Amino acid sequence: MLGRTLGHYRVIEALGAGGMGVVYLARDERLNRNVVVKILSPGTESDQTRARLIREAQTASALNHPYICTIHEVGEEEGLVFIAMEHIEGQTLAALPAPMRPQEVIHYGCQIAEALEHAHNRGIVHRDLKAANVIVTTEGRVKVLDFGLAKRLRTDELVDATRSQSFVDEGQTAGTLPYMAPEVLRGTPADERTDIWALGVMLYEMSGGMRPFQADSAYELTSAILRDDPPPLSAAVPAGLAAVITRCLAKESNQRYQRAGEVRAGLESIHAGVAAVTAHHPPTRPGVRPLLWAAPAVLTVVLAVSLYWFLAVRGPIRSVAILPFGGSSTETEYLSDGITDSLIDNISRLPDLKVISHTSVFHYKGKEIDPRAIGRDLNVGAVLTGHVVPHGDTVSVTVEL
Repeated sequence: MLGRTLGHYRVIEALGAGGMGVVYLARDERLNRNVVVKILSPGTESDQTRARLIREAQTASALNHPYICTIHEVGEEEGLVFIAMEHIEGQTLAALPAPMRPQEVIHYGCQIAEALEHAHNRGIVHRDLKAANVIVTTEGRVKVLDFGLAKRLRTDELVDATRSQSFVDEGQTAGTLPYMAPEVLRGTPADERTDIWALGVMLYEMSGGMRPFQADSAYELTSAILRDDPPPLSAAVPAGLAAVITRCLAKESNQRYQRAGEVRAGLESIHAGVAAVTAHHPPTRPGVRPLLWAAPAVLTVVLAVSLYWFLAVRGPIRSVAILPFGGSSTETEYLSDGITDSLIDNISRLPDLKVISHTSVFHYKGKEIDPRAIGRDLNVGAVLTGHVVPHGDTVSVTVEL
């Protein structure tokens, strides 16, 4: 294949191979630039599947966004179907050292979410989003690869893959199993929320240095994705970022962020110092959503100052547990979680005060609690509880220490 010309692309060298074909570096003789050419494996797909891949690649070629790898052309020559794409200098996200600093996680996460938002708004779902499909350029900009080029599994193929006792080679059908959402494993067609799950897996990888679900076989990994909660992230991960990741990895798709733009907005808010957790349903009344966004930041400042003053007056309390605030509705539940996350994150910065981590206190959420008993269990000098109550377009917060 080396030295062969497909259309006006001269093949220079092989870059890699996968389940769908071989990827080459090529030279665009017409525009005098390097490109990447993916040649679909002949004879491995039915005519119907090949026609679908060509059709979807042509649709994806209409995507024009700085964080998406551009598809230049989809062509066929002497029975070989090829896709010519932008050549990008950089490393895949999978090759970068992890865990990363929270600022880097948010930086890359926002860009990936923006790329997904652009594609989803045009009716294109990636379906095979993973760290190996994201390149980070030398300028620190991400490029998401292979929109619309994912191989679709038949139900029988999926069953065979998940029953396997070992993973197939990277790039094959089951190679992306660690990024598959629970509903896909159950046989439900992928949609935008499937990509949001995969983004959550990548955010977890970047933050924790490992994937949220790991096992020795595909069967065990499938079971973990369907049933298990991911291990808690390190206390070094800001509570707001951990909350966004947790929402992306909700087992039920209707409990995740419903749009990639919501993930991006949540990450941007954390970057700006606000641990915002937004509801995934539209507001029922005008003005509710701005309140939900603003309240965690404002109330956190007030409560943090009040708590610091109270502790100073009360005496030598050296440790505190901030329990999940209660809420009386779905919308105030998200607000309550946001306030709790923000308080833990901000109060933990106070000098000479130990604050129990987010992961240690959130398993008390929704349970009947005895603050004194919890204080003894966690070995802290004080326990803070709170409740959020809506009143029209405002809320009141009651706090007890």
